[in-house]
Amino acid sequence: DGQNVFDDATSFAGEWRVDETLEELIPAGRVAPLIVVAVANGEDQRGHEYTPWFDADLGYGGGGGEHLQTWIDVLLPHIDATYRTLTGPGNTGLAGSSFGGLMSLYGAYTHGDVFGRCGSFSPTLMFAGGRLPRMIAEADQPDITLYMDMGSWEAGHFQDKDGTGVADPIDSLRRLQGILVDQGFVGGWDLMVVEGEEHRHNESYWALRFSAAAAFLFPGSSK
Repeated sequence: DGQNVFDDATSFAGEWRVDETLEELIPAGRVAPLIVVAVANGEDQRGHEYTPWFDADLGYGGGGGEHLQTWIDVLLPHIDATYRTLTGPGNTGLAGSSFGGLMSLYGAYTHGDVFGRCGSFSPTLMFAGGRLPRMIAEADQPDITLYMDMGSWEAGHFQDKDGTGVADPIDSLRRLQGILVDQGFVGGWDLMVVEGEEHRHNESYWALRFSAAAAFLFPGSSK
């Protein structure tokens, strides 16, 4: 959703203020110098581009793998050839929110040799019947550093359909966190999980959480 990363004028739902945030954090030494590439979605093709599988209930999805492969085959080589990059998975991250968060986790698990840093904001974990958490549970732990978060009010209000006393989105986040820890991830080392109390599913809350994610995934000299 690159339209929403830098500028309200190009966004369809508000902006993440990534440029303003990094212009504060990088000089302060909290985040390493970064090149941020914000790729716009294909608008009416977004649901196809940003989902690795078809969801029969929703009636769309499944183009995410091919879309991501184009980034790997075309976009990344162009960036490396054009700018002064540090290459390799340890210097290359993939991040997004909602379906973009889904694709970031998918990309890190299927292409850990390319994307060694993953930022997954409010990922749509139940897409296609929760296939992503199942895929992760069946996989080996990739050599990645992972940031993941969720708001307790993703739908705009408190939801607790299973009666646990914990908001459903937080339940889903904690279940996936448990899978990751069982797999070998260590909190504070290669895994950071953030729960946003009363945070909703929109850009303003992802912008609030972005600074912590950036500092964890790409720490600067003052960490």
